[in-house]
Amino acid sequence: MDTLRKIMDLRQDPAPQASNPRQEAMSHIHTVLNQGGAQGVTVGHAVAAAIEGIRYGAGEHGARDVHTVFMDPALTNAYLTPLNSPYAQMAHRQIAQAEFNYWDQQNRQNPTRGTQVAVSFDVDQRVQLQSNIGRLVQAGHSFTQHLANEQPFSTGNENPVALYASMLPPGSSQPRASQQGSASTQPATTPAPAPKGPRR
Repeated sequence: MDTLRKIMDLRQDPAPQASNPRQEAMSHIHTVLNQGGAQGVTVGHAVAAAIEGIRYGAGEHGARDVHTVFMDPALTNAYLTPLNSPYAQMAHRQIAQAEFNYWDQQNRQNPTRGTQVAVSFDVDQRVQLQSNIGRLVQAGHSFTQHLANEQPFSTGNENPVALYASMLPPGSSQPRASQQGSASTQPATTPAPAPKGPRR
């Protein structure tokens, strides 16, 4: 509840007049995932979903120019890192650190309730939030894959996550199934090495 209250507090700050930073950040991440041929659920899917959650609660209030953080090309490999990769936590941390640094600077230069809310989430908390949302996205992806293959699915705790899958905005980069084997195949546990960054 404390997290939800803080998100609602962002509404105390004005929304940018000439841009939609959170929407632009989400669109950029989806573009990166589509162009990068992301297979399965990635760190980028989790980050975009986290931004979507904040935007749902606060709109663009308090966003300032945060899209410039998420659109940094240095984060591309992090977005494309599969959630089941041993480097996923490193990728989450790279993104969380970049965003925290931005808000820390904003809070020092022009503090408001919005910047206070932003810096109240340290890097470790941001990593945990991204990871939790990533598991929700993974569960929703698994649910839709089971439905697509007309396979029985547990009626336990997984069912509510179908709601998340149905709420993904049209045109967003939904996780792709692997090109090898059936559509329900999970992403490879050992991702192909990349020349740099946490995507491996």
